[in-house]
Amino acid sequence: MEKLNFKFVSVAVKNANFGVTSGVVNSGNLEIMAIASDDLATISCDITTTVPGFAKIWESVLADFASNYNVGGCHLILNDCGATPAVVALRLRQLYENLINSHAKDFTNSHYLELNARERIAAILDKNSFNEFLKPTDML
Repeated sequence: MEKLNFKFVSVAVKNANFGVTSGVVNSGNLEIMAIASDDLATISCDITTTVPGFAKIWESVLADFASNYNVGGCHLILNDCGATPAVVALRLRQLYENLINSHAKDFTNSHYLELNARERIAAILDKNSFNEFLKPTDML
């Protein structure tokens, strides 16, 4: 395992909903979590990767992301499980969409959106046509 840390200059992200994730850890993919940072002019990244020796590639992919998207004030935690640079770029774009749109998901307008079970139901059924019998809070 290798741990990498990077910091890039970026413009502050506006109206972000921090605490979002993209990807699924241990899936042969990667997981990214976004949390708020006090420094609004930078994006910081902590990476844990199972494939050592690719720091320059990680730095390049993350620098490209930071220069193309306003993500200042964001700290990214990436847990890699052998993802290729293309998958990393895809998951970063997905995270950005979740970061700026998570307060009002538009199921018809995203190519990268992953849904939980309730969101899948809402996406395929007509509004108010589904009634959940037992909500998770009812089990407490």
